[in-house]
Amino acid sequence: MRFSDHASSTWQKWDWLAKRRWIPLICLRTTLLLRSLEDIIKNNGHFCIERMNTLDHPMMKMKVDVRIAISHFRAVFQGLLEEHFGKDDADRIFQHFPKFAENNDSVINGATHQHVDHFILLKRNIN
Repeated sequence: MRFSDHASSTWQKWDWLAKRRWIPLICLRTTLLLRSLEDIIKNNGHFCIERMNTLDHPMMKMKVDVRIAISHFRAVFQGLLEEHFGKDDADRIFQHFPKFAENNDSVINGATHQHVDHFILLKRNIN
């Protein structure tokens, strides 16, 4: 049984994790408010919060070099795009990508976004 098959609510997800004794170390990338997350963990009763930190990633604040971003994008998606659209269309996509990146810097550049990463170390409550 997969996690997503069983767990439809947040409470059920925590309960599912607790029953299967998953390692209670969670690194979340989320936009949830920490207070809400804290309340969910406390109300669940299976875990207590040992440590909670907001992480800072200096790389996220750097301006992206468009050429490098295109190179990475191409390395990851070229095969998939060629398989789906054909080689010629995939090449056209990559030819237009620099212009798209130039016109949509706020989409490509991580420095323009607010990234919030939380590290939460949980300790399982043993009853």
